[in-house]
Order: sequence, then C-alpha cells, then structure tokens
Amino acid sequence: MKDSVKLKAEKQFSASQKQGETAIQEKDKAEKERSDKRTRLAALRLGKDKTS
Repeated sequence: MKDSVKLKAEKQFSASQKQGETAIQEKDKAEKERSDKRTRLAALRLGKDKTS
C-alpha cells in the first residue's frame, strides 16, 4: 500500500515537471517569435527611412 502511494506521488510529480517544462518551452518560443517580429519590423522601418 505504501509503495503504491509513493509510486502515485512520483508519477504526479513527474507529470507536473513535464508540464512545467512544456510551458517554459512554449513561453520561450513565443518570446523568440515576438523578438524576431520586432527585429523584422525595425529593419523595415529603417529601410523606409533610407528611401525617404
């Protein structure tokens, strides 16, 4: 009985760790996409300024 409770707790912990890692990866991906977009838009603005 004690082993099954421990095993269940370990599985829950493992699942929450994996979920946390996934959330961090998604957050990092979204942050990189925003950064890339900002960089691209800044380059476009600089290109317009040169032609004006």
